[in-house]
Amino acid sequence: LCWTEIFDSNGERLFFGLGDPQKNVSVNGTAPFDVMLGAADNLQSIQVDGEEYTITNPIRRGEVMRFQVLGDLL
Repeated sequence: LCWTEIFDSNGERLFFGLGDPQKNVSVNGTAPFDVMLGAADNLQSIQVDGEEYTITNPIRRGEVMRFQVLGDLL
């Protein structure tokens, strides 16, 4: 499992929890969204609005990955 934390552009934490492949997470906020994943090597895939999402320009430090989702996608 990997843990997930999502913040909006105002710095408000919208979600924190453990990843579950059977669970969809819905958040509302102001884009861009900052996403942080722990135990990122366990990540299988990410979908945004029901579509596979390609992570671009991730920052990795050990098992932690950070990236942004641009636009009003979540």
